[in-house]
Amino acid sequence: MCIRDRDKNEHEVDSNEDASAVKNGFEIIKGTFRDSYNYFEQMAKYPNFVSLMRNGIILSNNRLLRKHFIKEICSICKDYEHFLTFPVAPHKVIPNILINNLLAEVADSKKNCSEFYELLYSVIDLLPKELFMEVSIDHLGMIRRYADMLVTHVSAEHSAKEIDHTLANILRLLEVSLNKFPEYKLTIGQEGLLNELLHRCLLDYPISGNRSVYASGNPLPPKCKSKNSRDLAFRLLCLLTQQCEENLNVVLNYLPSLHLKEPWRVSILGDWNMYAPIAEKSDTGYMGIKNLSCICYMISLLQQLYMIPSFRNSIVSARCVDNKGAVSNRLPGDSMLVQLQFLFTALHESVKQYYNPRQFCNEFKDWEGNPINLAEQMDVDEFFNMLMDKLEGVLKETNEASLIKEHFGGVYLNQIICRDCPHRRELEEPFLAINLQIKNKTSLEESIKSFVEGEVMEGSNAYQCDTCEKKVSAMKRVCIKSLPDNLIFVLKRFSYNYDTMQKVKLNDYCEFPMNINMSPYMSEQPEKKQHTR
Repeated sequence: MCIRDRDKNEHEVDSNEDASAVKNGFEIIKGTFRDSYNYFEQMAKYPNFVSLMRNGIILSNNRLLRKHFIKEICSICKDYEHFLTFPVAPHKVIPNILINNLLAEVADSKKNCSEFYELLYSVIDLLPKELFMEVSIDHLGMIRRYADMLVTHVSAEHSAKEIDHTLANILRLLEVSLNKFPEYKLTIGQEGLLNELLHRCLLDYPISGNRSVYASGNPLPPKCKSKNSRDLAFRLLCLLTQQCEENLNVVLNYLPSLHLKEPWRVSILGDWNMYAPIAEKSDTGYMGIKNLSCICYMISLLQQLYMIPSFRNSIVSARCVDNKGAVSNRLPGDSMLVQLQFLFTALHESVKQYYNPRQFCNEFKDWEGNPINLAEQMDVDEFFNMLMDKLEGVLKETNEASLIKEHFGGVYLNQIICRDCPHRRELEEPFLAINLQIKNKTSLEESIKSFVEGEVMEGSNAYQCDTCEKKVSAMKRVCIKSLPDNLIFVLKRFSYNYDTMQKVKLNDYCEFPMNINMSPYMSEQPEKKQHTR
């Protein structure tokens, strides 16, 4: 029977042809000896039997072949009673090959060797303890090796949605082994396995002060994040403490520290309920901002600002400048800017599902110096203007003094174009966002067109031309002279109902394109320059 090795550059395949060949090969070997179970002794005497096992369980790139191979080996081990009278028996040979020959290769391998682990803990589970004792293996040393594998294993679980199959297999292997040899529970538990399970696998958590420890790209603690691995770790922990008072005392002495000393435990009972799958960052890689009441306008704007990499990076890196113009490491004195830095940093670095902006809301003051009223909706345009005004003032003392203008600063051109004479009057006006009416408008382009459409000044409303010194018919309009790097459109969704004397929020349909050509709305001729944002 020949099994091809797994090529490093080959992907996993599912070939029924090769898998069937393995199945037929075993049947031929068994059929050759008819009613005699001496076939295994002849197989074991094959000079390359260990290589055959290695190729069939580990090296083959055919997943179905590996599955069929371990199924046949398990079938042989299940019939251990028929081999008891033979000098070369499966219960002596197979565990010895798996543990003494192949385990080290699997432990050092970065491949997913689930079939090997499945076979190993199946063999340990199938064979009676008295037969397993006949295997020339240091059984305590064997379990210690499994424990060391758990300690040194770097988890591949970055979230509760990811499953590290190697981690799960090691935990399962320890569980099966300690069920077979419960007399070693005290020794293994006291040697560090209990602490590994309690702290690193289940209850450890990242500490902001030690974040540099995790900066290498390794997953944040705990080691077990998925439901599968956490269930296995908890089952193993329970097994270690059953009928073992010393191990139980270790657990009982560890748990109070979580309740009495840890700073993450607060008086709010709701904060004690933690469930990773719904409390961690989305698979998209982005996290949300918690809506504390009626601050959806604030959240949407902050998220959009965060999605401009150069802007968020500049905000986070803003530092004070001394009298000589040198940049220091000192953070800006304004608490609002510091809280915005915290918010952007959390959105980028945190693994939580959302960020709580309460501190930012407390530090952000309105025009009258009062904190934001969380229970009152605000027009996003009003909030945007306040935020940009405050940031522009605070950033003057930092190395990012021109940040707002560089990112959002555009220029309107207010024009009055005379129709009866060749004169015109133009006045430039800076802007950070273009405010558009959407009432009775069905698209963004229609709103922009209405914005720059202008009005005719004639009759009693005619324009007084300073050059001609007389009233003339003229066109008054606003167009755009220069666009910013990041163009913001603000849709005016609030209007005032004079019948009810109340502010009303518009829910009119308004569509927008993924790309927009701004040339028709510029002061320059379209053929001179194309402006697309």
